[in-house]
Amino acid sequence: TRQAKADAAQDEQRREGSTFRAVAESWLEKKASVWVAGHLKRRREKLEGYLYHSLGNKPIAQITMADIDGIIRPFIRDGKIETAKRTCDLIRNVMEHADLMELLDNSLISVKISKYRKEIPTPPRRNFYQEMSPEQIGELLRKISESQMRWTKTTASALKLAPYVFLRATELCEARWSEIDLDKGEWLIPAARMKARREHLVPLCRQALEILRDIRTFTGGGEFVFPS
Repeated sequence: TRQAKADAAQDEQRREGSTFRAVAESWLEKKASVWVAGHLKRRREKLEGYLYHSLGNKPIAQITMADIDGIIRPFIRDGKIETAKRTCDLIRNVMEHADLMELLDNSLISVKISKYRKEIPTPPRRNFYQEMSPEQIGELLRKISESQMRWTKTTASALKLAPYVFLRATELCEARWSEIDLDKGEWLIPAARMKARREHLVPLCRQALEILRDIRTFTGGGEFVFPS
């Protein structure tokens, strides 16, 4: 019927006008209410840095696996396997959102992207840590203490504190005084700063408290324990 043809033409026009960038921004807007600001910012930066320059203005219904392979293959060739996989995931997320909004002619492309990701070769795992004996740990702590005059007060204090709290570098270096209760001997890191997105309570031993009380003399008037 004439109405059916008009509706079909309108749907086709809607698909043609829905670029990858427009759909990606719609997807980000949908996720903004459930993601923390930092995670949302990183997803947008990856879209802008890896995908918008080549796919941004292309109608999403016209994107093919050849287009996607052209983006991912250079990462694989350069050995950037994790970047290849994460970029693949990002494309799939946007395409799944497009499928949900009925913007794709081929809804199977998300399945194909998943299969493509599984075929990305995984390099041999490398261990970046070195097992240390109690004697070696003691020697390391002594060397940190003996060498502290080479660094700034904040750097030396952060290095000395690290072995007593077992935190990732960013969690340690971005410590806020508002998170630390020296009287209770506790450091409560909020979920937004933790990789697992859960609050993390760190009990502070005597040595850790001594280091924190010492550095508080220098940085206690600001927000960060280890500014700069």
